[in-house]
Amino acid sequence: MLYHDSSKNNVNHQKIFVTGGECDNKDDYFYSVDAPLQHDSVASLIGPPILEINQWSRVSFTSSSSNGILLLIFPYDLIVLWNQTIRESRKIPSPIPKKKMMERKLFPAIYGFGYVSSTCDYKIVRVGKKDTSDSYYEVDLFLIRSKSWKLIGKFPPNNFFSERDIVTIDENIYIIAMTDSSWSMNESTLLSFCLEKEQFQQVLFPDQIQRFQDPILYVLGENLCLTRMHDLASRDFEVWHMKKNGLMNNTWSKILTIPSMHYGRCLRPVNLMTNG
Repeated sequence: MLYHDSSKNNVNHQKIFVTGGECDNKDDYFYSVDAPLQHDSVASLIGPPILEINQWSRVSFTSSSSNGILLLIFPYDLIVLWNQTIRESRKIPSPIPKKKMMERKLFPAIYGFGYVSSTCDYKIVRVGKKDTSDSYYEVDLFLIRSKSWKLIGKFPPNNFFSERDIVTIDENIYIIAMTDSSWSMNESTLLSFCLEKEQFQQVLFPDQIQRFQDPILYVLGENLCLTRMHDLASRDFEVWHMKKNGLMNNTWSKILTIPSMHYGRCLRPVNLMTNG
């Protein structure tokens, strides 16, 4: 069901997916709107991927592949793959044992999702804990065709992660790992996980970025994007993006600065356009 051949020719990649709900209501609402956005664009209400979603509260994490398939994560590690264009969805089994079902909400995790062209398969990466006694984060990988999870490795106990700091580009999942319970960029590491080779590699920050605060990752066009508050005093908001130059070389460039932006954490880069 939800494979590359079923979705590569659809137009789902030309739509924007939005989910939300009322403050006092646990139900989710799902919308789609055609892209690029126009002044008269209208969002359409669409049905949920599976009926029992309303029993599980709101979407806690969303990721998308390059072929229009969405990965939706709900509390208690309810994992759903959804191809909204062809109205197909699939529940993915949780890597947490069933006997710990009621404890699952206590195990925060981040998820990555992407397509591997060499094997014509999708893969889901989960970084999180599986037991209240765990002091480390495990990295688990789910292969859609084989329908099975496997353990890739573990992060040291002093590492932690945020769901805002994981994105997928070109069969690589980028994650910011933070250490010593600090949100300082000086104690953060940018990692890439190759979905094909199933290996981690460190990606270097330029010196300018290492002094920034509040690291957040995005995808801007076909490049990795990084937003930072340059200085806690001036609160300058800066946007950087990374371009690959070969297999091992990356080039970071600053593309935008907004001075004295006290609410920079509320900003989200959406698109990069060239003048003319």
